[in-house]
Amino acid sequence: EQSLGFLAKRHFKSATDHFEKAIQLNESGWESWWGLGKLDRVNRQLANGFEKLEKAADLDGDALELYLDLANYALELGESVKADQYARVLVEQSPQDPELLSLYAVALVMNKQTKRALGVATNACKFGPKNSRTWEILEFVKRIDKGQEPVPESIRL
Repeated sequence: EQSLGFLAKRHFKSATDHFEKAIQLNESGWESWWGLGKLDRVNRQLANGFEKLEKAADLDGDALELYLDLANYALELGESVKADQYARVLVEQSPQDPELLSLYAVALVMNKQTKRALGVATNACKFGPKNSRTWEILEFVKRIDKGQEPVPESIRL
């Protein structure tokens, strides 16, 4: 818990040290792997961070935020199949969350499932009609569906 406090206060070196010590004491503590993965992103080591997040998930880490990070890292790394997989887990847990539906729609587009992405993005707008981001994602998906924009190799949301 002290590690998370350091992370929140942006004391990244101390947080890293504490997470690493926690892993030495309990290698199956998924929260420490997740924390180290987040710190790797701060240090611009996204691929290493993604590996640590996947390790956290493999250790039965089930926090919604962990899967949100996994989906976002996967999108940014261009891992469309994994982005789809992790975003689907999020939507299964919160099927009416417009932000998560929009994330899933982007993952589907990158996984070349544009028609399905259109339906998911439309549902995001239904559940979040005042959320401008959901409408932006829907328009993005429509442009790709119409061939007006290429499918991105990677994307940071």
